[in-house]
Amino acid sequence: MKQRNGLRCFNLLLACMASAAGAAETPAYSFESAQATSMPVLAESLLGRERAADVVSAQPFVAGLINTGLFSVEFLHRPVPEGADFCLQKRNYVSFAGKARFDPADQEHPERWMKSAGTIGESNLIALAPGCHLLPGQLMMHMNSPVTLEAGMAALKDLAAVQLAARADAPLPFRLTCQDDMNRDRRLGSPDCTATARATLASLPAERAGIMNSGMIILFLENKDEWIVSTSGLGTGNAAVALTRRGIIIRH
Repeated sequence: MKQRNGLRCFNLLLACMASAAGAAETPAYSFESAQATSMPVLAESLLGRERAADVVSAQPFVAGLINTGLFSVEFLHRPVPEGADFCLQKRNYVSFAGKARFDPADQEHPERWMKSAGTIGESNLIALAPGCHLLPGQLMMHMNSPVTLEAGMAALKDLAAVQLAARADAPLPFRLTCQDDMNRDRRLGSPDCTATARATLASLPAERAGIMNSGMIILFLENKDEWIVSTSGLGTGNAAVALTRRGIIIRH
């Protein structure tokens, strides 16, 4: 009897170990199978049940050129208020290595699918939106390394402050310059748009702030133009704001 109970316990231990090993195994996906998998299933399999609980979107995308064989899955979590003025959204991403595009036959052979790198990347998106009450079309701003969350929040407040100053009647407390890269061809006009920079700054849609690099915020307008707002020395005698307009070239 003792021997039978001992064997039963041993078998149970083996089953638990096998289950644990299976749970720890990195899931395998092709780019197409990740696209075809429902958001809850994809999130739980790659992030784990607890982390996937508040995921609101999952988007597989090819990383780099399509022939590099790299793809990732981006997960966005439910936005939550951050302090009195901001809205914070967590972002996770899981990267895969292998063929980004598979032959149709590969879909029938999961052993050919790619496993993830085994790590989960994390970053934050932020918006100036008290109580997470986002305006229609408002973007959550991504901060590129080494920009911190605190620096991103301060930059959004700085943007609001310089726009407020541009809308007022008083002299600007900073030097303002403007460069329109869409007008580099002199036949279309001068690329220097400083003469109209104040009106431009005042009217830019701050809710379209999409990316922040060190010292600059990129606004993605709905007409596909980009405006870069760079600031330096605000609050000092050397305060400066520079505007640069760029266009997104789409090749067919």
